[in-house]
Amino acid sequence: MSQLSHGIYKFVNRQSGTAMDVVRNSVVGTPPSYFKTQQWEIIPSGDGYMIRNVETQKYLSFQTLFPASSVVTTSYPTTWDINRVYIPYESAVFYESK
Repeated sequence: MSQLSHGIYKFVNRQSGTAMDVVRNSVVGTPPSYFKTQQWEIIPSGDGYMIRNVETQKYLSFQTLFPASSVVTTSYPTTWDINRVYIPYESAVFYESK
């Protein structure tokens, strides 16, 4: 796993071009902006990372533990596995989260 530094990040969907945003407690894709609801703090946590929204101070999590559950924000942290992905034909580096 490539280490990410503690800091503020914006997550952009590579296919749709939308940024991860918070509307109430729901996580949705919206056009990129400079709103703090699209800013996420990456916090190292053991072998993974916690992801907290800058505006709401809530953590990225799942609504339930069932497959295909919605991603939401909660007051309780969840540890995420974030991996570096290199796409050689695009000469680009991306990160995927699980």
